[in-house]
Amino acid sequence: MPFVHDSADPLPWWLPRTYRWVADVPRKACAWEFLRRNPEYRAAWVASQSGQRLEQRTSGITIVNGAHSDAAARRWGLLGLFEDPDRDARHANVLWSTTVHPAVLPVVVVANSARGEQDLLPLSGYRCRTTIYVDPDGRQHVLFAQGGRFLQLEVKSGSVFSSGRLLPDVLASTAPVAVRTQTVRQLTDLAACRDLRASLYRPHAQGRRLIEVLQALDGERAGASRRDIAVALFGEERVRRGWRGANMRNRVRNAVRRGVALMNGGYVQFLK
Repeated sequence: MPFVHDSADPLPWWLPRTYRWVADVPRKACAWEFLRRNPEYRAAWVASQSGQRLEQRTSGITIVNGAHSDAAARRWGLLGLFEDPDRDARHANVLWSTTVHPAVLPVVVVANSARGEQDLLPLSGYRCRTTIYVDPDGRQHVLFAQGGRFLQLEVKSGSVFSSGRLLPDVLASTAPVAVRTQTVRQLTDLAACRDLRASLYRPHAQGRRLIEVLQALDGERAGASRRDIAVALFGEERVRRGWRGANMRNRVRNAVRRGVALMNGGYVQFLK
């Protein structure tokens, strides 16, 4: 198959193993997978200041100062920082705005009241990646990321750089009760287990269907014919027997259409 391979993907689009991991990640990871394929987003990333932002790394934590915030990132539902579209959801650090992702958990930093009292959630020593973003208004945002799983916090008061207890402020959350309850569980589990355990981050129920959509979209982006996309999805033998019928052609066409729609803004549905 003489198609140009997009450098955004580590393996060629026509190989099924390129996408198998998508079946195991939550909805939020799927949002990033479609956004990062958007050609306008990729061009905006290249033109952005985020690509040249200054980062400080200490004790396994990446700190990004708000002076390098890029307002153009908000067009895509991001908090103020572009993320590199060449990083798939397993390696990306994506900070979403609460306007599209209400499940961001508000927290407050409370000074320890007793001598020797331990911080509920110190920010170092985790097996997951930790990013702290200080926006232009001085508000702090914390992202924990690991294998396509994400937990994002917005600090409503206090500072994560001071000693204290990091506590959820559930009354400030706009997320549904069930979502608030789950994010608090995830925060508590992170404090206890030091990583984002997969058991608390349910894979997207349509993950396997989205694999087909992503693969069809990538074939379309690479300039492949619909028949060759079908071969990648279903195998040469099935296509040889079924391509003349309408069902297979319609399935490929619908997968491409859905992929394009999700890439061009529909991805926000995975953040609700």
